[in-house]
Amino acid sequence: MAGPGVFLIEAQQRLLHGGVARVRLRLGGRTALVLLVGAGPHDRADTAALRRAAAVAARNATKDAVLAVGVPGDIAAGDDDESRARAIAEGVGLGAYAYTQYRTKHADAVSLERIAVVPGEGVDADAVARGVRRASAAVDGAKPARDLINTRR
Repeated sequence: MAGPGVFLIEAQQRLLHGGVARVRLRLGGRTALVLLVGAGPHDRADTAALRRAAAVAARNATKDAVLAVGVPGDIAAGDDDESRARAIAEGVGLGAYAYTQYRTKHADAVSLERIAVVPGEGVDADAVARGVRRASAAVDGAKPARDLINTRR
């Protein structure tokens, strides 16, 4: 069996290339699944990479889970905190979308109980709140459009 160092090296390589690493942690008598999602190389990560990574996190979250996504202050440095928060909230919201009306199996659909977008270290909480509000409007507008596309014959 490989030791924790090997796991961390493998996880780092996956994350560097936009992959996902799943870690189960025991916290106060409960087990939590922690998803680490890569946004690509640090020097090339932008808001589009953050949006894609957040969508991957939403699609890989456990059914009926609470998903908390942090807004990093050190990635996509050319953008402000509000733009990073908006990109992440849009990614999570659109990644969690699933049209299930005609599905016979609903078990494979994403169904997050709650989504929390939280400011990372040094990130302005008010800017995150503004970004989330703007993203919510965009996601709320995109969902009916996606529903129409899925029902179009």
